[in-house]
Amino acid sequence: MNDSTSSLAFSTCAYRQIREKQADAFTKYLDARSDEKAYVANLNGAWGTGKTFFVDNWCRKLGEQRYVAIKIDAWESDYLNDPLALVTAELLTKLKCQSGITDFSETESKIFNAGWKLAKNFLPVITMALGKHFLGSEFGDLLKEIGVAVKDTANDQSVSKNRLGEFGREIFSIHNKHKEFAVEFKMELSNLIKKVCELSNKNKVYIFIDELDRCRPTYAIEMLEVIKHLFDIPKLVFVMSTDTKQLECSIKAVYGEQFDSEEYLSRFFQRRLTLSEPKYLDFIKANNFFSIIEFNPVLMYPAVTKDVAYEIVALFCAFHQVSLRRTEQLCARLDAALVNLPSNTAFSFIELVGSVFSYELYPKIKLNYVLMYRSGKYNWAGCEREISYIGDPNGDNAQKALEQYTSVWNIIVNIREHAYQPSHLYNMEQAFHSNLENLIRKFDKFGKCEHLENLICLHRSNKVGVEISTENLIRKMKDDDSVKLLTGSEFEQYLHLFNDFS
Repeated sequence: MNDSTSSLAFSTCAYRQIREKQADAFTKYLDARSDEKAYVANLNGAWGTGKTFFVDNWCRKLGEQRYVAIKIDAWESDYLNDPLALVTAELLTKLKCQSGITDFSETESKIFNAGWKLAKNFLPVITMALGKHFLGSEFGDLLKEIGVAVKDTANDQSVSKNRLGEFGREIFSIHNKHKEFAVEFKMELSNLIKKVCELSNKNKVYIFIDELDRCRPTYAIEMLEVIKHLFDIPKLVFVMSTDTKQLECSIKAVYGEQFDSEEYLSRFFQRRLTLSEPKYLDFIKANNFFSIIEFNPVLMYPAVTKDVAYEIVALFCAFHQVSLRRTEQLCARLDAALVNLPSNTAFSFIELVGSVFSYELYPKIKLNYVLMYRSGKYNWAGCEREISYIGDPNGDNAQKALEQYTSVWNIIVNIREHAYQPSHLYNMEQAFHSNLENLIRKFDKFGKCEHLENLICLHRSNKVGVEISTENLIRKMKDDDSVKLLTGSEFEQYLHLFNDFS
C-alpha cells in the first residue's frame, strides 16, 4: 500500500466497511438539515468504540470531499477556562488554512475583536494572549474602548474594586451592551462562513468537538452554552463527540444527582448519532493484542495461532457480555500471563482463557474454567451466577466445540499424571484416541461455527492437524521430564502473580 492510499480516510480502520458507511450516512443526514442556523449533533459512543479515531477519519473524509471540516479537542484546553476564546481561535486558525480566502487578516481581526469583548472571564490569561496574537496593534485600542488599561488582568490586585465594578457593569450587567457584542460577533462570523461555503461549493462547514465528556464538568457546561448562544450561525454544523452517559454524570456532579441531565442535554443536541460498538473479535484485532506472543504449537493445546487466540477470547467475551473496557483489561491479563510463561510449559489455551475470566470476573466464587464457556445458572459456594448464552445455533456449536477440545485435554493431563502407571495408562490412551476421533468427526458440524472458524480450519489442515499436534504434545510431555504441566490450581497460583494488572 502506497503512502497516498494509506493516508486516505478510514484506510487503517479495522472495521472500515461499517465505519465508512456510518460516516457517509451521518454526513448525508446532516447535509440535509436546514442551513438557516447552526445544527448541533451529538456523536455518542461508549469507551472503546473508537470515537476519536472515527472523528479524525470522518473529518479527513469530509476534507477529501472538499468540505471545510475542523476538529477541536476540548479536553486539551479545559484548563484555560475560556471555551469562547478556544473555539474562536481554533476556528479562525483552521479556516485560514482551509478556506482558500486570500486576504484573511481583516476578517480575522473583526471576528476576534467582537468575540474578545464577549469573554465571560475578566481578561483571563488565555484571552490576553490570543488578543495580542489576533489583534496586534489594535489590542490597546480595544482595551480602551471597553474601559480597561493594557496592564489590567484578572489576577492584577492593583486594580481597584471600583474599577472592576465599572468593567463588570459595562460588559456583563448591561444587557443591551452584551447583546450588541453578540450581534456583532455573529454577524462577522456569519459573513466569513458564507464566504467559505461559496469557495468550497458546499453548504456546510463542519466543526467537531471531541473529548467533551473528559473535561471538567463546569467547563463542559460552559462549552455547550457558548456554542448554543454564540455560534448559532447559518451553515455551521457542530458534532459533539461524547460518551453521553459519562457527560450526563458530569452534569449531575454540578447540579446534583436528582437533576435531569438527559433532558438538559436535549436543549443543546438536536440529534443524537450513536456510534455502534464493534464486535468483540473486531475490537480485539484492532487493538492488536498478543502481538509479541510467540504461539508454540508443540507445548500449547490446542495448536493456536494469534487469529485463533483472538477468536477464543472473543467467544468468552460474548458469553459474559463484558464491556469493551473490560475486554481490554482481560486481554492485558492474558498478555501478561502468556509473556511470562516459562518456555518449557505445556498448557491448554482454553483453560488459560477460562481461568483468567473466572479469576477476573468472579473472584469470590472461583468458578471452574469449564463453566466460563457454558451458559446457564450455576450455584457455586452458595452464590448463584448466570452466564449468558450467545443465543444462536453457531454459539451452541462453539460451546460444544470447546467442550470437545477440553475433554481431549483432560485425558492428556491424566496421561501425564499416570505416565509411570502402565495399567492405568493403556485405558487412558484408548480414551484419548476415542475423544480425539470424536472431535475430528464433529469438525463438519463445527465448521459451520463462525465463532471458531479459524480454530476448526487450522486443525483440519494436514500440516497442523489436531491429531498430529496433540499426539506430539503427549509424546513431548511423556519423554521430557523438564516440561512443566500447568493446569488446575497451579493456574490460579500462577495468575496471582499478575494482581497488579487491572
